[in-house]
Amino acid sequence: MTDFDGITYDPEQDSERLWTALTAVRHLLGDGKWRTLQHITRQLAGDYRLTVSEAGVSARFRDLRKVKFGAHVMESRRLDGGLWEYRMVVPPPAEET
Repeated sequence: MTDFDGITYDPEQDSERLWTALTAVRHLLGDGKWRTLQHITRQLAGDYRLTVSEAGVSARFRDLRKVKFGAHVMESRRLDGGLWEYRMVVPPPAEET
């Protein structure tokens, strides 16, 4: 299993928590819908019973972009008032031959 990295990363203390958050964020964004960070944190709390800060969600976005976590394409767009929305680009289903 590929693990996280960084100067402050401690596998014993952080691995399970970060994998749980990464898996939940990937699953939630798997529908390709646009969401704000606030919407994502609230949905994680409600649907997954997870407390993940907006900064934590943003960090999981960065992880999801990494090759070792799937090289997912993450898009963002600015709304009025400086608010941003995010989505994960979901590839179309592969055609069967």
